[in-house]
Amino acid sequence: EIILRGALHTHEEVLGPNHSETLESLARLACVLHGKGDLKGAEPMYRQALAMSERVLGPDHPETLAALSNLAMLLKQKGDLEGAEPM
Repeated sequence: EIILRGALHTHEEVLGPNHSETLESLARLACVLHGKGDLKGAEPMYRQALAMSERVLGPDHPETLAALSNLAMLLKQKGDLEGAEPM
């Protein structure tokens, strides 16, 4: 987690917040937090990754669809079926 946070920070500083490598770092960190059971920490990162992916890659890109799926799975795991349904 510490290494991924460092990579994300570096990518944001060097490549900018809308670069695909920055997006990948954010998505990986969200997945790690989710895997650790930190749903509260992962959810905003999944949401940010989804918004960035839609903006940078487009709504039909496989990475955007993966980001959407990851967020929906987290919401389902939280029991927020109403939040996951529109997805």
